[in-house]
Amino acid sequence: MKRFTITAFLCTLTLALMAQTAREEISKNRFLSASNYLDYDNHPATKALTPTPKGYEPYLMNHYGRHGARWLIDESSYTKPLQILRKADSLGILTTAGKDVLRQVEAVYTSSIKRLGELTTVGERQHHGIGRRMVAHFPEIFKTPGLPVDARSTVVIRCILSMEAECEELAAANPTIRWHNDVSESLQYYLNQPSTPYMKALRKKTREIRRKASRRIEDEFDTSRFINLLFTNPQLAKDSIGANKLIHQIFDVTSNMQSHELGLDLYPYFTDDELYQLWRIRNAGWYLDYGPAPQGGSDQPFSQLNWLKDFFLEGRCMLATLCNKFFDSRSMLGIIYEASMDFPGEAADKAILREMERFYLLQVALSAGTLSQASCQAAFSEWETWRERHIGRLRAEVNGELCDMYEQ
Repeated sequence: MKRFTITAFLCTLTLALMAQTAREEISKNRFLSASNYLDYDNHPATKALTPTPKGYEPYLMNHYGRHGARWLIDESSYTKPLQILRKADSLGILTTAGKDVLRQVEAVYTSSIKRLGELTTVGERQHHGIGRRMVAHFPEIFKTPGLPVDARSTVVIRCILSMEAECEELAAANPTIRWHNDVSESLQYYLNQPSTPYMKALRKKTREIRRKASRRIEDEFDTSRFINLLFTNPQLAKDSIGANKLIHQIFDVTSNMQSHELGLDLYPYFTDDELYQLWRIRNAGWYLDYGPAPQGGSDQPFSQLNWLKDFFLEGRCMLATLCNKFFDSRSMLGIIYEASMDFPGEAADKAILREMERFYLLQVALSAGTLSQASCQAAFSEWETWRERHIGRLRAEVNGELCDMYEQ
């Protein structure tokens, strides 16, 4: 049996700019400075996709995705810069460039009225594209007659609509799909896991580090060119209408303009260095709050541990049919869960990958009939030893917080 699980989820995921340097990449493609607001459809990857390993065939896709492009969530993201620009306009100190910036921010703000945080047409298009690529790249799964698809979303409208856009593409490619769609508060515990006291304390710590890091970068960041560009009287703009922070506010609106098809673009008013410095501030925040930053003990990714458990569970349920004649599937599932939680921090990913690689290789061997029952039992005996060796350390880690999350 083949099964596909698709989940649309409100979660922030970090876009890491690698290769060359971030400064060089942003200089070549200014839209990259927007980080999570990048409209990736207009900037497709140029590298070829990794081919399927020889002798393997896909049988399951467990897709965990973020919603598509949206309007900004907080109205003040539009109104704060507008207040400054409108005041300057009333004082007659906006340059020609300043008047154009005001016009464009007014236009995007008008489009956001009663739509704050909602999915845009760009976001809908992005998820239709994801659905089409799933079918195109994995026809072995999605062309299967009577394919069961389990699609779940958080209760946030933009996530529900993102999920539906993908489902529409799958349905168009395979009308025989057997659907189960679900949206419920009961799913929030793993689709958007609530913060535990430990994670709240950790986030408070990283946010303070983030503020200090931002201040250091801002102290080195000369905003005078941008202010001089927009105002005929820069000193009055800084002293009387609070224009010092305007570049940050306009950058947020500029980045999000990729989420719309309004024909608006404020990037020409920034230099490459300004875009790099503004990206740098936000990227540091993403990494400190959600990445394995050592400043937070590298535990930040475990804020979504419940989803990781569900991910393993879905794959394990599928694979159980291949090997349940050799071992107790529930025991194996427990081992995989604990493998995901041992060494919380930088070593966690390596521990997970190492154990999962052995697990999947074992499944492949079992399905091909190349492992005897004795060999299989020996392999799982080794895993039990590994589990017992680390479970004591696991229960003592991080004041027992991660263990408590596991046991809930």
